[in-house]
Amino acid sequence: MFKQRERDARIKALPPEFHQDISDKDASILNQPAASTISNVQSGNIDPDHVLLAYSKKALQAHAETNCLTEVMISRAQVLAKRCNRKGPLAGMPVSLKDSAGVAGFDASVGYSAWTNKPFESDSAIIRLLVDAGAVPFVKVSLQFKLP
Repeated sequence: MFKQRERDARIKALPPEFHQDISDKDASILNQPAASTISNVQSGNIDPDHVLLAYSKKALQAHAETNCLTEVMISRAQVLAKRCNRKGPLAGMPVSLKDSAGVAGFDASVGYSAWTNKPFESDSAIIRLLVDAGAVPFVKVSLQFKLP
């Protein structure tokens, strides 16, 4: 129950735009291939903040329907999006992670209650590589669920 309340609180604390319906602009971002999104971020045609907003709305919509998110890291991702490597091979691309990924300040319980409330002290190597490449980790999902 604690994790559910924690997730709910993190979702409720997000700015109002994250709770709005998916707009046409969001849909155009979500419907383009990742390579196009990355290229648009690299060229400055689209801001990583807008990409994060679109993907976050979709993830929150999926969570409302399926309870798929194990960690909501969108507030942290907002900071990462502002300073992401806009020239990297994953420039501005939001990335959903399996629950087992070690992210500083967040649990990786893999469904075991004994592993909750034991957040990682630092990012794992894969998270550091993704962030260095320009990716923006924003949610963790249960092992059997994959976001679009």
